[in-house]
Amino acid sequence: MSPLGEPDNEVYRLTKSGTRALLEAVDTADTKASAAKASQDQPCDAVSAYLDTSFLGLFLRSGRLIPYAENAGELGTYIDYLESSLASGSPQATPLHKTHLKLLAYVAAIEAEAPLVLFGNGLEFLRGVRKDFDFGIHYNQSSANNKLNAVGLALARAPVVPAAFQALYRRLRQLIDRDLRNAIAHATYRVHSDQQRVDIWSKGELIASRTLKEVHDAQRDARSFQQGFIAAVSEFADAIHPDCPYVWRP
Repeated sequence: MSPLGEPDNEVYRLTKSGTRALLEAVDTADTKASAAKASQDQPCDAVSAYLDTSFLGLFLRSGRLIPYAENAGELGTYIDYLESSLASGSPQATPLHKTHLKLLAYVAAIEAEAPLVLFGNGLEFLRGVRKDFDFGIHYNQSSANNKLNAVGLALARAPVVPAAFQALYRRLRQLIDRDLRNAIAHATYRVHSDQQRVDIWSKGELIASRTLKEVHDAQRDARSFQQGFIAAVSEFADAIHPDCPYVWRP
């Protein structure tokens, strides 16, 4: 952990800065929302007017209802518990258990809907081709990799995109391991704890392997991606008006 209590992780930092930069770019371009906020004298009325009017309002309000962080976050908490149990010599926890859980947690984090939906919508808003936020923007995309490809297409077409978000996108291309993701989702992987590797199968053939360290690093970075995203949106929402903080995720 960093001195500020945040994960000391490159993916966390890139995600937090890149997401915040995209949100601020959208906010700056949304002159209608700025005018609505400025029209109110009371801070909390200004926040309500902003949420009612802004392109991001629907998404920001959804955080009160949709458990964006809960599911993969709970898996991460249990992984921490398993690692603590292993360190203390508990017979109920094994490295095999931990590896299987890390694989599931990796997929849960990269497949989470919120980040890529926000990214795709934000980029299309900056391009001027989307007026309303659409939670189903990637509905026809079957995997995180395909959704990220759609985000990449929107990124290439947007006129001006913050450098911090471009850096985040490049890192996400490395984070989302298509072969590993598919093997986990389709249950075509095998963990060899004694040989410190995970074999990946596709269409009846062994196509690749990942070391247990690579699995650990992938899960850690995917979890950091989720944590950085939650932190960025929460801080952005909190700063809509300094005198009436909006809690995106209670």
